[in-house]
Amino acid sequence: MTLDDDMRWFDKTRDLEQIQRIWQEVGWVEGAQEVRAVEDFFSVGTSLTGLVEDGVECAVHVCPGTLRLDQTDLALCAVTAVTTSHVGRKLGFAQRLTSIQLQRAAQEGAQVAALGMFEQGFYDKLGFGSASYEHEFTFDPATLTVPVSTAVPRRLSKDDWVDMHRALCRRMKAHGSVVLEPPSIIAAELAWTANGFGFGYYDGDELTHCLWLSTQDIEYGPLRVEFMAYRNLQELMELMGFLRSLGDQYRSVSMTEPVHLHLQDWLHKPFRRRGISRGSKHEAQHRATSWRQLRILDLPACVAALSAVGPVPPFRLEISDPIGCVDGVYTVSLGQTSSAKREESTELPMIRASVNAFSRLLFGIVPASTLALADDFDVADALAAELDRAICLPAMRPGWDF
Repeated sequence: MTLDDDMRWFDKTRDLEQIQRIWQEVGWVEGAQEVRAVEDFFSVGTSLTGLVEDGVECAVHVCPGTLRLDQTDLALCAVTAVTTSHVGRKLGFAQRLTSIQLQRAAQEGAQVAALGMFEQGFYDKLGFGSASYEHEFTFDPATLTVPVSTAVPRRLSKDDWVDMHRALCRRMKAHGSVVLEPPSIIAAELAWTANGFGFGYYDGDELTHCLWLSTQDIEYGPLRVEFMAYRNLQELMELMGFLRSLGDQYRSVSMTEPVHLHLQDWLHKPFRRRGISRGSKHEAQHRATSWRQLRILDLPACVAALSAVGPVPPFRLEISDPIGCVDGVYTVSLGQTSSAKREESTELPMIRASVNAFSRLLFGIVPASTLALADDFDVADALAAELDRAICLPAMRPGWDF
């Protein structure tokens, strides 16, 4: 792929020190250990840099993985870092470099892309649409009503990153679950956690289920559950029971709601605790935020992953894509076997949509009738109603922050 004169692919020997400087400048890392972790992070995936007077002032890092749509794991291009220095701002680097990374990933077989956004609106220009809400809880671990675990866990350290990556890859998954494939990306994530420590359970040499924690206050917390991995619901309950046992010392824990729990069901008098703790360092909270975005890179592959939706008569889809990966006209059929083919069928009902909006439809984030109100999605009321009935997926739950 031909690059502009002010771009080049990342070279560790030439560019690493400049990228470490950028990450320190924008406050993403501090201290020698965290700066060294940048090297682990950029040792995997692919990075494209933007140059000012031959110096690196922007870097877009992507990493391969998978993202589950319904029951199918799609090839994922995870945009894992977009970092621009103070010198490189307002030069268009972030958008241009990310666009090239997405086009390259699509050419190499990526079927979907995802990222975490700093604010809604910027990545919409590249075809991304906002994903499902993720629920963030802060609670007193002593108020968990799960049984306290009697099994004795092993301590985990940052040196156990290979085992933890393997456990995350083998964990119990659901619609929207993400896996990032290069193991050393976890080594970098562990290095960036403040006062990080972990616990896990082994079956022989296999780490079966575990959690990784961080805290600013080692004595009383709050604790933060950075991630957890488990193969079944019994193991999930064991991890939650271990968290409850920490309530003897720590006053609060914050975490993203586990994929397979409705966490409020497992808290004793959550509204009372919220009122009592209001304004304190350990305030009980429950917030829902959509801070992740995704977009289709391979429309036929993503449509085919919807293998058990309610049947919808074939329709014509005219889809627009600002980076040109999927734009065009398709005939789409949804049912036990779903498909999207590049062909014109003028007699069929028609949908005109941006890739942003159609991505949100396929992943069950927003129903067709709502998209028609609030997004770039033009559809007849009757077809919208059929799509609303047919695509009934649960909320996306990635289970892996990036």
